[in-house]
Amino acid sequence: MLALGAGTAQFGTRCLAAEEAAVHPDYKAALVAAGAEDTRTVGRGLIRALENDFTARMRRLKDSAAELDVRRKEFQGATPKDAALRGRVRERKVEAGQSASLVHEVPRPWRSWSASSPSTGPR
Repeated sequence: MLALGAGTAQFGTRCLAAEEAAVHPDYKAALVAAGAEDTRTVGRGLIRALENDFTARMRRLKDSAAELDVRRKEFQGATPKDAALRGRVRERKVEAGQSASLVHEVPRPWRSWSASSPSTGPR
């Protein structure tokens, strides 16, 4: 990413969809199912999340010019923890970058891959 001209880069989305990640299977499935247009910025535009009921509620609040305190309460109440640990991926914040569309599978852990394919692993 830096070689392409980016000033910074984050790679959390791909790591969340790894078998080793302590994330609910529904969260991982949502990442794998995401397309190129399925993320939205929420809050003050600093967080990107998968489009779902939560992002729709946030958009309605913003479009209706709801008070900042009302929007803040909704934002803070939809913790990513509920989605990541409890699988509440429709109604809570499913944080993911635009790169979610590049995640096509939940890969097996490195150890199992390297054990089953020793000739293709690093030496």
